[in-house]
Amino acid sequence: MSGGVGAGSWRGGGDAEMRHGNGPASSVLLSSEPAATFLERPTVFDVYVQDNLAAALKPALKFLAKNAGNYFPVLRPVKSHFDVIFYSSLLVAEAFSLRKYNASIAEHFYSLRRESLSPNATCNLSGKQKFVSLIFLVGVPALFDKLTKLHKSLGNSGIDEEPAPLHPLSATSRVSFRQRLLQVKLTTSRMFIKWFGWVKAIWELSRLAFYIGYMRDNKRWPNISFWLTNCSLEHSGATAPQQSSPTLSQSKATIGRLIDLTQRILSTGMWWMGEAARFLAPLLLFGYQSLEWWYSVPASHTTSNEETLPPPPPPQLWPGVTDSVLKPSDRCPLCSRRRTNEAVLASSGFAFCYTCIMPYVRCNSCCPLTATPSTNSQVWRLYSNTSTSTNTDS
Repeated sequence: MSGGVGAGSWRGGGDAEMRHGNGPASSVLLSSEPAATFLERPTVFDVYVQDNLAAALKPALKFLAKNAGNYFPVLRPVKSHFDVIFYSSLLVAEAFSLRKYNASIAEHFYSLRRESLSPNATCNLSGKQKFVSLIFLVGVPALFDKLTKLHKSLGNSGIDEEPAPLHPLSATSRVSFRQRLLQVKLTTSRMFIKWFGWVKAIWELSRLAFYIGYMRDNKRWPNISFWLTNCSLEHSGATAPQQSSPTLSQSKATIGRLIDLTQRILSTGMWWMGEAARFLAPLLLFGYQSLEWWYSVPASHTTSNEETLPPPPPPQLWPGVTDSVLKPSDRCPLCSRRRTNEAVLASSGFAFCYTCIMPYVRCNSCCPLTATPSTNSQVWRLYSNTSTSTNTDS
């Protein structure tokens, strides 16, 4: 009887310990349950990357649309209206993603989702939360993109400078409504150019402040849209227990082997590229220097059978001067004797005795054969072996 009571009391005590959580089994259960359902919250780097995914995707799509419009004339409307098409498509895609996955396209791409922090919240976001999220996912980037282009165009037009008055106004003249409207437009444009940079800077600083707050405090929101919608950013599998299976382990091992093989292939390819560059670089440099030398040498050095050009014809003689004064070729046209101390008149190209041509040019300022205007500086002495031998003989 006592044994039965003891056994019963032991069972009762064990049940009590199990109920109150003092037994070893309950401690195992209590410690293992959070480990099965706990996932760390997204880091600030995950938040930053998914926030800027659409901004990084737009230039790539715009480049593709530009090239497609150049090659295919049918797609030129896509190139000219790219911003409208891009943001309209983004609006439809973001609305569908928020409705189906409770996450934006970038958040769903990184396996993240939005959870409402309201007391009576359901598993899905409310209509107001989706609407505010769409404003910050599509509306705000589109607005800033449009305003940035407007700011750039107004800055390049020089409208921020002080303009000249529209017309001189007297004390009795009246300004028309159109002129007043133009003046208001100019003033508004100048204020926009002056303050838009500050507004954009304040917006970026507010984003940075939310990032810093999210990084330092777990209860902070990642950006202003989460703060307005009272939502938090969580992993898609945060509430599901993490259970490992042999199939999952095998798939992870296969992925690891594929990654290792890819790294080896890339490292081997880089090594071969380096070796090829080491041997090809001197050859390319030598080829470049050879081409540079080939195109830098004169044409007479590169072609051996080049025909010699004939000398240019002599200038037209002065009326009254016959060709007989030029014969023989070694005589001076002025003194009709063999030339001594030869000199050439640069304005006409004819050769004379230096003692004959210099006084003539000083007195007449022209060539005696062609009447070409000449100066003393155009009388050039000729120094050659022939002239030297001639002077010696004389």
